[in-house]
This record gives sequence, C-alpha cells and structure tokens, in this order.
Amino acid sequence: MCLTICPVFYCKSTCPDKFDYIPQHKIKEINVYADSIFDASIPSAERLNDFFEVSINFSEFTPLNDLNDRHYRYDNGSQIVLSSQSVPVDLNRDYNFLIEIIKENNDTVKAEAGPLRWSD
Repeated sequence: MCLTICPVFYCKSTCPDKFDYIPQHKIKEINVYADSIFDASIPSAERLNDFFEVSINFSEFTPLNDLNDRHYRYDNGSQIVLSSQSVPVDLNRDYNFLIEIIKENNDTVKAEAGPLRWSD
C-alpha cells in the first residue's frame, strides 16, 4: 500500500524573476496513525511509524523512523510517498489514516487518507 502526499510547505522565492518555490521550513518528523487497531502489538491511536517507509522527492524508501537530513530537501512538484508492506489485523474493514507532518519550526500539517482496504 502506498500513500502519496503533496505537502503545501512552500513560500514564493524571494527572487522576482523566478517562478519556482523553495521550502519555507524543513520536515522534522512524519507520523502515521490509524482510526483503529492496525497491529495487535500497537494500541489504538498510537503512532504506526514502525510499519511505514518514506520516500521524499523520489529518493529510496527509508524507514519512517529513520528520517534524516537527506529527506528534508524537496522542491516544487516533489512528493512524499509512504509505503507499508505490513498487513493490518482486520482485512474485512476499511482503514483511515492521519498523517502528521511536523516542520522544523514545529508547525504541524495534518492530512487524512482513506478509506483504504487491504486485499488478501
């Protein structure tokens, strides 16, 4: 399962002759939550970061908990892609996810994804 997020973290470049955008604040942390129990070992409403990988600007996938400086850099048109090879405990229900993106200035952007259903 892959979720693609296009973050709105840009400010207009200070150069008037340029039409590109630059990041206003770097990404410090990304957290993923489900609306119900995703894995028996994780209580409801807890972060599911252990089950997800992230790719920013088409970089290689990295475990979400291992975000580092190389993932902070992105430009206009870049994407944040979350991927999970894990299968939830209940394949007979839809899951909704909350993705929380925390910037270096501690502003938080939240996005919802779903409903998503796994197939066996």
